Order: sequence, then structure tokens, then C-alpha cells
Amino acid sequence: MFLQLVALWILALRFTVAVFDDEAFEIDWQIENLGDVKGVDRLNSSLVFLGETSAGTSIVSFVNATSGDIIERIKLDYYASDIRVKDGNIYLNNGLVLDGSTAFPKSDHSSLFESQERSAFSSTIEDSNLHIAYAERNLIVDIPSTFKQIEYFGWESDKETTELIVSTIENEYHYSRFEDGVLTNHWKRSEDSFDIVAYTTIDQNSNYLDHVKNELLYEQQLNAIEAYKFHVQKSWESLKLYLIGKRFNVGKMLADLITDYDSETLSGLNMRFGFAKQLVVASRSGLVKSFDVLSGSELWSVNSNLEGILKLQLKNETNLLVITSSSIYSIDFTESSPLLKMVDEAPTGYRFNANNDSPTINLVSENDGIFKPYEALNLEHTTPYFVHYEPQTITGFTLENKEFQPTYERKLNTNEYFANHAIREESHVSSLGTILGNRTVLYKYLNPNVGGHLIANSEENSLLLEIFDTVTGESLYSAKHEESVDLSSPINIVIGEYWCVYSYLSMKPLPEQKLVVVELYESLLPDERKSTPGSFVDSLHDNLRPDAITKSYYYPQIINSLALSKTKFGITSKAILLQLNDGSITYLPKYIVNARRKPESEITKEDKEEFMASPYEPTIPINDFFVVNHIRQLHLSNNSRLISISTNLESTTIVCSIGHDIFCTRISPSSQFDKLGASFEKTKVLLTIAALFMLCYILRPMVDQRKLKVKWLVKELDITSI
Repeated sequence: MFLQLVALWILALRFTVAVFDDEAFEIDWQIENLGDVKGVDRLNSSLVFLGETSAGTSIVSFVNATSGDIIERIKLDYYASDIRVKDGNIYLNNGLVLDGSTAFPKSDHSSLFESQERSAFSSTIEDSNLHIAYAERNLIVDIPSTFKQIEYFGWESDKETTELIVSTIENEYHYSRFEDGVLTNHWKRSEDSFDIVAYTTIDQNSNYLDHVKNELLYEQQLNAIEAYKFHVQKSWESLKLYLIGKRFNVGKMLADLITDYDSETLSGLNMRFGFAKQLVVASRSGLVKSFDVLSGSELWSVNSNLEGILKLQLKNETNLLVITSSSIYSIDFTESSPLLKMVDEAPTGYRFNANNDSPTINLVSENDGIFKPYEALNLEHTTPYFVHYEPQTITGFTLENKEFQPTYERKLNTNEYFANHAIREESHVSSLGTILGNRTVLYKYLNPNVGGHLIANSEENSLLLEIFDTVTGESLYSAKHEESVDLSSPINIVIGEYWCVYSYLSMKPLPEQKLVVVELYESLLPDERKSTPGSFVDSLHDNLRPDAITKSYYYPQIINSLALSKTKFGITSKAILLQLNDGSITYLPKYIVNARRKPESEITKEDKEEFMASPYEPTIPINDFFVVNHIRQLHLSNNSRLISISTNLESTTIVCSIGHDIFCTRISPSSQFDKLGASFEKTKVLLTIAALFMLCYILRPMVDQRKLKVKWLVKELDITSI
């Protein structure tokens, strides 16, 4: 067993890259949040904040009083709504007492909290100034125009040094320190992005791929010799432009080789590689904010004050749509100060229907629930079919006469509900089949209309998986799990090009986190293809049903959410992205979560010749090298999502966790085969090349002399022979 686990660990390392020291904190960033602040107090050199996530979880945060940076955050097992600090201990109004140095629980006495009185003071607002009276002294403070309330006010024993924290209606927290009434330190923290309800990404304009595409189309018209000449000519033109740009200065050329890129060159490379993207998020309070995906720096923000934002969607290269149930607004994000503008309102008797999982925007009738497409803005992605989920109902719609007509409907029993669902993601398909060890092929079931859902039964504590055709509603595969499923734990599902992966927590015979994979093939007989080559899938007329293989695995920790890695052309091996219940983000190569893995005793010689073949081992260990957030601490919320964003580099994808915190990084599931890593020792390579040139320069006269002697048949004279 131990040797099998070691073999699995080594197998996973062969084609994946860990987070190295020179990449940590360089290719990733994080926006840490305190949450909805419930109380603040002072503890030695730190400020202690008690916050609440959108999931109702309480978090105690230790903040540096000088800079406002978060030092550490601790999630509490029990809810608390107020905090006190006394004699180095932290008292919570839920009766818990924490040690101030370790944050470990010390005791549980609810009466202690009531005995920790705060220092008394009074305050009034006059002429936009806050007047505070304390200990027979007065303090006048300038406050923000959007002042909300005082979160904390305290003073030291000399009564001349005071500290004040005020909040604003935009969820900003301003800290001020005064000595003898003079302001000596000030900082502010923005807590406006801890409860994200909608998100999208924006690509910066780059014509690099269009240029490459045009070159490839031109080369297709040439024969092999002409294409080779074209490449040589193109390379020569690029070299001439480079030499002219450097004015034939050898020193500048060498400097380019051994020095790092300047900011302008680096910006151009990021644009070329497809790293120049924006992550736009909308909070429950209505704030729309854009971050640079590479650095995490804020690019722009708009306080819309909108409630119930359903979706953010890119309209064109300059405008972003903000969609609520009643209205659609637009933001021109290319302006220096973007503003929110009204675009359209839902017709009378209708409301907008949109979400982050679907690219379409529809209208739904308030009276009879009839859907119809929204065509006022001539948006793309208006599909003739779509599926609508309610907690206990699934309905399929088709577009007829500019209205969506229901084609199928299924209602669950009163003790059942849809725990989660997914639709096959649109992506490039790099191959039509899986090549076996004997060089035969299993053809994949590549139906783009595949969907799946998990139905929970609260009476039986069971879980039913159904994979179906989203156009016709026909069931393609189903499986039921009756191991006393914990329906209060996260239940997840994702669907790839021909497979489905889902997770749940079972309680019998022992509590175990299960990770199950189902793979769909046209036939389980090698080289048997049932679909017509070159034809499109027609769910209404094709009656092709897939054959399925499934395998179940144990995972050591509870999985909070699943996602799939996305790359530009789908050539890179897929990875299953996992966010665990402690906030850690890791990933598994798809060949590890394989439905065709066999026990070692059943593996044949031909099976071993298959790409990345390995024996079936029911437990998948957590590999620390694959934890992409390394030592960063992430906290989750009810709306936490894990997303993958493709780049122009086929090897690289950007992974973001959007929840209580926002975190982004880059991973390469099949290693960086199209880009040199940050640890590449360019200087040593150049020195080696220079040494080889010097060696050739020294040896060349010796070789020429030797050739001359051979040519004239000149032999060395040995005087000892005379």
C-alpha cells in the first residue's frame, strides 16, 4: 500500500510543476478581508477585529496598528457578535475566552464578557467634525463625508495618546492616532469586496494572435520550400529591425541578454502572452471593482448602489453590462472615471434572468414563468436551447417564434432537491479518442449537449447522479449512492469533454470524502466508432447512447468546490481544481482521476504501455507541491467560486478563488513547455556559450596547422632517431 501511494505521488510529479520560492508571492496575489466588522479592541501592538463572512462564520483578525495590514486571521467554530480585550485575553459574547498570544480557547464563561467594560466617552457631530469627550478632555476629528459610526475609541494611561476607528457606508475603516491632539498616524482599509455575487473577466486588446493566425493561413497556401523561405525571410526581417533598434550597439545587445526586462517590454510580453486581463467583481452592496489579474492592483471602481446584481457581462471592447432583475446598466471601463449608465429596463410583467454559469440573458414572465430571449442589445450567445433549474424542478426550453417553449420538465418529490448541477463546458477537443497501450482507440462520447445534476434525498440521505442530454432531456447515465450521504457538506459536480467528476461526503461505513469520475465512450470495444466522422451532433435525431466507466476515490479532506482548468486550445492535459474546506487550493491531473485504472493484479503488459498508466489506488493523497496558495490563508463564503482563465500560452492558465477573499495565481498542468521558467539560469547558459566560442577561437589555428601538415605530408622530426 505504501509503495503504491509513493508511486502515485511520483506519477503526479512527472508532468506538473510545484510552486517554487522564486514564484511564491510573485505570480500570485490576494485581497484579504476582515468581513462585516462586529467589534474592535486593542491588544498590545495590534488591533483585534471580529468580523463575519457572508456564510455567517465569525473571524478574529489581528491587524498591525501601525500599517493596517492583517497579521493573522482565525475562524471561530461558534458565532460571536462582539469582542472585548482585557489583561491579554480576548472575550467574546458567546462566552468564549481566547488567549491573546495564541488565540487558543482558555475557558468558557459567559459572565466574564459582561464584566469587561469599555472606557466611557461621548461624541457629537458638528460642522462635519466629530467631537469626542473623554476623561475630562475633548478631541476634534475630521471625518469622511460618508461617516457611518465609531467602531473603536481608546486612550493610553497618560490620556494624551488616543486611537480612533470610524467606518463609512462604503465599508471603509479609517484609523487615526493622536498625540496631544495632533494626528501622528492614519490608514484606511476597504472591506467592500468580501461578499462577491457576480464576476467576469476582460481581455486587454491584443492583435498578436490575429497576426499569427494570418501567417498560418498564408503558409497553408505555400509548398514546403516556399514556406521555409518565408520563415527565413521573416526571421531575417525581425533580426534587421532588432539591429536597427539597437543601432548595431553590441553592448546594448549583451545588456538585453543578461538584464531583466524593463516595465514597457514586460507589459508588451504580458499582452502578447494573454496575461493582461481584468477581473471584475460585484459585491452585494453594489460596488463594481476591477483588478489587474497579474498584480491584484485596483484599476477602477464604480459604486452602483444596486441591490441584487445577477451578472456582469462584457458587451463589447469598451462596455460592461451590469444586470439586475429589473434593469441593465452599462459601464464604459475605458474612461478615466467610469460611470454607471442606464441601458434598458425589463418590460412590464417581465424580469431579467441571468447568472454566472450561463452566457445568455433571458426575460421571464412574472405571471406564468414563460421565458423569451432578450434581443434588445443584439448580444451574442443567444442559444436555441437552455435548461432552467429550480430547487425541485428542471425544465428544458427551445426557441420557437421568438419565445422559449418548454420541451421537457421533471419535478422531484417533496423529500428531494437538486444539490448541484453542471453543463458541459465549451472547449476545444484535441483528440477524438483515447489511445490504448496496444495502439487501439476508445472513441470519446463528444456530445456538446451533455449536462448533469445530483439529486439529494433528505429521507434516505442518498445522492443520485443523472447525466442527460440538455436538448431532449434523455437520461444517458445514472448512479445512486446510499452510503448515508452528509447532505449538509459541500456537493460538487463538473463536466469535461467526455467525463464527469463529482464529490460528496459519505458517513458509512466511515466518514469519507468521495471523489467519483464517470467517463463516457461511444463504445467500450476498441476501434469501434458509432458516430459519423465529420458530422455535427444532432440530439433530436441521433440515438447514440454512450457506454460508461466509473471509478470512486477517497480524498483526505472535505472538498468545498470543483473547477476545470482551461487553456487556449485544449491541448494541455486537463486538471481538476479543488478548493478544500480550509481554503487551500490544489489540483489533480485528469490522468490521476481516471475511470479506467485497474488494480495492479489486473494490469497487463499492454496496459502499462498506455500514456501515464498507473494501477488503481482508492486513496488520492494530498501533495503539498500542488497547493498553489502555499502559505497564504484563504477564507470561504457562501458564494465562493473557483474559476480558470485561459491565456495565449497553451501551457498556462490563471486560477482565481472568489469568495470572502480574492486570490489569483498561474498554474501549468503539463509544465511550462512554451515558456522559460523564472528559475532559468540565462547568465550561466550565455557564459557557457561564450566559453565555447573562446575555445573554438583558440583551437582553430591548431586545427588549421594540423591540416596543413597532413596536406604536405610533413612529419615531426625526432632527433633521438638520428
